[in-house]
Amino acid sequence: MSVVPRNNTQGLSLGGLEASLLSLPVLVGVALLSIIGAAAYLPLFDLDEGAFSEATREILASGNWVSTYLNGEPRHDKPILIYWFQASSVLLFGHEPWAYRLPSMLVAVVWVFAVYRFSREFYNERSARLAVWVLAVSLVASSIFKAATADALLNCLINLIFFDIYRYYCKPEQKQLYKIGLYMGLAFLTKGPIGVLLPLMAAFLCFAYLGRLALFFRAVFDPRAWATVLLVITPWHIAVYLDQGMDFFEGFYLGHNLGRYGQTMEGHGGSPLYYVLLLPVLLAPFSVQFFRLFREIKIAKNIDIDKVDALTVYLLTWFGLTLLLFSFSETQLPHYLLYGMTPVFLLVA
Repeated sequence: MSVVPRNNTQGLSLGGLEASLLSLPVLVGVALLSIIGAAAYLPLFDLDEGAFSEATREILASGNWVSTYLNGEPRHDKPILIYWFQASSVLLFGHEPWAYRLPSMLVAVVWVFAVYRFSREFYNERSARLAVWVLAVSLVASSIFKAATADALLNCLINLIFFDIYRYYCKPEQKQLYKIGLYMGLAFLTKGPIGVLLPLMAAFLCFAYLGRLALFFRAVFDPRAWATVLLVITPWHIAVYLDQGMDFFEGFYLGHNLGRYGQTMEGHGGSPLYYVLLLPVLLAPFSVQFFRLFREIKIAKNIDIDKVDALTVYLLTWFGLTLLLFSFSETQLPHYLLYGMTPVFLLVA
């Protein structure tokens, strides 16, 4: 398969209107509107928002910053990081809905800026600004930006991991591995193994296709990178073990990870076609542009690695693996696919 890179000098030309829409003030305004919206005025109405916020409130009420409880019962749905951020925000600003949402909105700013920076680095300024537009007007992304849950934080960290893995592919440096290790550790403390396994699996497939497996294994077996991960995740895991014994490990790692993938939980079942059918909604209003991307993928009888656009392969692998993994998960929610939507936003832009 030979993948033809996008020609970023072509595209829809809007003249003065395009210049206005892509101007920095408009871009910042659109991004902030998408991130903040009416978050300061809307009550905590989503079921997950209520659960996260109440668990955070109980952290503050009990003074136990190690283990989370919901209505007095142990809550093993997620690790601790987002609760620490929410509790810190509420300590500063009080028990207001926007205070519970503030950590998500702040990391959403980092997420959007990271997309802009990566696109500018590997494409150009115009594509970077278009990528911000595509991300900002995504209804699913916009809803996650300001939700008082762990999803904005996890998506931000997954993006940072994937971006730095590609930077490492282009220029193998130890500092990239330290950053990847840090982000993986934080992602692990946010939502568990998914923040480590998804990037590693996608990187393995992409590096293998591009004939760079030696580079992949050099990174994977780097002890300093894993030491960084362990330095981030170990202290809290020791603390929660001392507080709860094996209860959290059994409830979260066995129940909410293996169990969530292998069986339907909380009534959120689906089918292998669930996300395929949902794609046009997730990509609106750029669904047509996404399907046009496949015109740029040409199947050839002889694979010539030198002609492969590595970035396009990497982005498609990131998206494709996410789609495949969650399509066969027994528990399916619309925002799960968002972990693999940033590469689509970049390609559409």
